[in-house]
Amino acid sequence: MGRKSRGKERQRAVAGSQPAATTGDGIIPARSIFGVSSTWWIAGALLAGIALIYVPVIGHEFTNFDDNIQISENEVVLDGLTISGFRWAFTTFTGANWYPLTWLSHMLDVELYGTKAGGHAMTNVALHACNALLLFFLLRRMTGSTVRSGVVAALFAFHPQRVESVAWISERKDVLSALLWLATTWFYVGWVRERSARRYFLVLVTFALALMAKPMVVTLPFALLLLDYWPLRRLSFDATFRARARGLVLEKLPLFAMSAVISFMTVKAQEGALAAVEALPPSERVQNALVSYVAYLIDMVWPAGLAFMYPMRPVAGWQAAAAMAVLIAMTAIALLNRRTRPWITFGWLWYVGILVPVIGIVQVGQQAMADRYSYLPIIGILVIVVWGIAELVESHVGGATAARAATVVVLVVLALLAAKQRSYWKNSITLFERALAVTTNNHVAHINLANAKLELGRLEEARAHAEEAVRIASGNRIAHAMLGLVASQGGDFETAARAFDLASQLDSGNAEYRYQLGLALGKLGRTEESAEQFLQAATLAGRQEATKTLRSHYRAQALLARDQVEEAIPEFVRARDANPRAANIRNDLGAALARMGRLDEAIAEYRRAIELEPRLFDAHMNLGAVLSRKGDDRGAIDHFSQAAELQPQSIEPRIYLALALTNVGRIREAIVQVDTALRTNEELGNRLFTDATRMPFSEDNLQQFRAFLEQQGGG
Repeated sequence: MGRKSRGKERQRAVAGSQPAATTGDGIIPARSIFGVSSTWWIAGALLAGIALIYVPVIGHEFTNFDDNIQISENEVVLDGLTISGFRWAFTTFTGANWYPLTWLSHMLDVELYGTKAGGHAMTNVALHACNALLLFFLLRRMTGSTVRSGVVAALFAFHPQRVESVAWISERKDVLSALLWLATTWFYVGWVRERSARRYFLVLVTFALALMAKPMVVTLPFALLLLDYWPLRRLSFDATFRARARGLVLEKLPLFAMSAVISFMTVKAQEGALAAVEALPPSERVQNALVSYVAYLIDMVWPAGLAFMYPMRPVAGWQAAAAMAVLIAMTAIALLNRRTRPWITFGWLWYVGILVPVIGIVQVGQQAMADRYSYLPIIGILVIVVWGIAELVESHVGGATAARAATVVVLVVLALLAAKQRSYWKNSITLFERALAVTTNNHVAHINLANAKLELGRLEEARAHAEEAVRIASGNRIAHAMLGLVASQGGDFETAARAFDLASQLDSGNAEYRYQLGLALGKLGRTEESAEQFLQAATLAGRQEATKTLRSHYRAQALLARDQVEEAIPEFVRARDANPRAANIRNDLGAALARMGRLDEAIAEYRRAIELEPRLFDAHMNLGAVLSRKGDDRGAIDHFSQAAELQPQSIEPRIYLALALTNVGRIREAIVQVDTALRTNEELGNRLFTDATRMPFSEDNLQQFRAFLEQQGGG
């Protein structure tokens, strides 16, 4: 054989043959229906099913599980698309990950929908719909099988395992990166069929964008090698395997290089997060990974207990051994069928390989597994299932009718289950209560549910969940901090101080915990200790780029604790100007201005704080107090009433509301507020009333006030 012939042979070895169309779909014959191609009927059915499942997200709210951090309380994102926001997106690592394109998509949503959570959620739905359609057309293009591809896409689109990626607004990176993954694959298939620099450039660009949406897509070059094996059939297990494999790897070197860069960046950024889980021995991480591989498959078949978070749990030796046996058996089956049923080998290696970055060998975070991680990997298993059933149907006379009916039933059931699962993502309460119903010892759910209850003013329920979180995870700093917040809102500043002190010990570099400890100590009258904590918070804030703008706020609080009000105000102003959307800073500035007698300026800050955060209890209380000082008791009543609605179990707004109502002659209503305070906590109510009226202390001041109200005609 001459040199030219050998060169052509090598070219054919690398390029491979075009994928041949399958002889039949096996499940439902592909044909024209009412003059419309079955391809478009399937595409329409996919869109209709997704709409029925997910359109109700238009009424969903942002949750307090990352949505608040990434979107609803993120000042940069809330500014929309700006030059400074663009720069920030490309220079920010969040959760030790870099995904600037995802940040920009959230900013675009703000431009389109403002802070309406439903609009943001619908963007996720639209991306998921695009993914389902692209998956369908991509599989059809590669395999020539319309109906099998459609069934795979429908199982993918309608399965309740996908709900987390779609309904969780801040998981935009999942559906966005998946769209770019599939687009990269589409362009790659085009390049394989007709090579050109332009087509390869499209592959590189879309892959780069995918990496900028979510680092998990680093496995895409390996997935393309699997596609080369099946269904593109550019690689086979014969004498040419080594030569062909070498050529296929070499053509993807730019893609592998891009993956290597992002992997290095991610690992470097995650060093701190990785250190936080070093207490989990490698053997336990491996056992959890083995069990998780099987657990994802079980949830695919029986999605009965899906939750937003599955806490790490002890893995028994027999469970790990059983999981390993399943994995070994499946791998053996895949390898044994590598020539006769290549879709099995392809599907299994796709599933196992794409899950590697998030399976937990390198543990980041507190979850054992997460539904969102299966978004792309599960496609491999769906291919195995659909192609396998189609083969069985083809070998049995009359099997097509039964397969048709079974397919429709399965898809309808999955869609109904997905709609139910989607409903749990409506708001924080429904999400975390569902998690507690289907998981055990889920301290993360308790923490977030405590936070959600706290925002609604349901203090007793919030405290119960916070205490349970501390019981389950006594070494968790966030659990202690949440207990501190709940206790502080309920007026139990002793418990709050202890909780924030423990949180500070567990995370000595956290400025916010020091700040909250300072607030609790101040409420206890330990002013010098309070000032010291504020100063420590200021020092810690200055060490981290993300918190530098809060340094002035903490300094101002230290000055305020030492009654240096005049010196504190310029620091508060600097903090406000650096964080213009921080309602709590405006509230604190208002308090300092009020102490200096600058009431109109204080009122302006309080009103702006309430505009930014309508549920800010302290701002309503402070504004009510200043309005009362200015003689506007009716305005004060309005804000004390709102504060009482925000925290129904809090006594302080009841006392101030009773005093304001008395001033305008609404005696009967004032008595109701006093009675509520007495029933809730007589001792605390009496102390708050005594402080508010600046009376000499007596254990029955509040009772005497009530008697006075009765004499005024309230009886």
